[in-house]
Amino acid sequence: MFTHIIFDLDGTLLNTIDDLTDAGNHVCAAHGWPTHTVDQFKRMVGNGIPNLVSRFTPNGLNEDELAGALAEFSAYYGEHKEDKTAPYAGIPELLATLKQQGKHLAVLSNKAHALAGPVVEHYFPGIFEYVQGALPDAPLKPDPTLLHALMKSIGAKPETTLFVGDSDVDVLTGKNGGLTVVGVLWGFRDRQELESAGADYVIEKPEELLGKPSAKGQGWRTAVCTVCWLLAAVFAICEAYCLVSWGCLHREIAEIGYGFVMQHYPSLADQYLTARALSLYVAVPLAFTLAPAIYLTRKLRKGEKRREHAASDQT
Repeated sequence: MFTHIIFDLDGTLLNTIDDLTDAGNHVCAAHGWPTHTVDQFKRMVGNGIPNLVSRFTPNGLNEDELAGALAEFSAYYGEHKEDKTAPYAGIPELLATLKQQGKHLAVLSNKAHALAGPVVEHYFPGIFEYVQGALPDAPLKPDPTLLHALMKSIGAKPETTLFVGDSDVDVLTGKNGGLTVVGVLWGFRDRQELESAGADYVIEKPEELLGKPSAKGQGWRTAVCTVCWLLAAVFAICEAYCLVSWGCLHREIAEIGYGFVMQHYPSLADQYLTARALSLYVAVPLAFTLAPAIYLTRKLRKGEKRREHAASDQT
């Protein structure tokens, strides 16, 4: 049973991308640098503000210029960080329900610690027991240093702690800390990134955290498995027809004599050879569709059992 749940902040609890984009583009515009779209900023965030600044500024800036851009960004964002930022739909209700269930909730973010705490308290007053942001003397996520410190502070154990985030950085953070990880699709990254990073579960809506999260790859595995079984059925029917035809012809030719048939009944011999060749040819695609169909079926059954277990743990 999961007793502690640790959330990422940006892209998981709060949709902060518009304010981050505006702050970054404000700096770019002030220097005459190219600005960027919201979608481009979604690919830049996740590794802390200094890294974000280095990504939206032009290549070739020296350390002083980067430091100046960082200061400008921090000043502008500090004043405008709540202009467009808001919790994702369903998040306040999710947190209230988890709190009522007695879960211990915390936040781990690569946002500067001085910013993370006030932001969380502003949007979710009294909900989280602990908020840990980035510190100058500690490595950022996905390094688990701050995660371990946070878990120690709230008395969390790896086997009963769930980590929830929207990026590969979050998934790797949870995995590096030995936790079960849920990737969310309403944030800044997509399913492929979350699954490739090793998310145990991927969910599309916040309320899924209260029920059965979809196992990673569930959708495409089901589709591919269905197609493989259909193709395997078609090839199996063809193979059965070829084998029956081959068997009947083989029995008939055996009674007459193969040499006699070859000399006097060439058309019958051709049918026999064709049926034998087709049975061998059809066996190949049958094997190539049946094997993955069986494999995916087993994976889906195991995934279903694991989801049922996880659902009982979460509730």
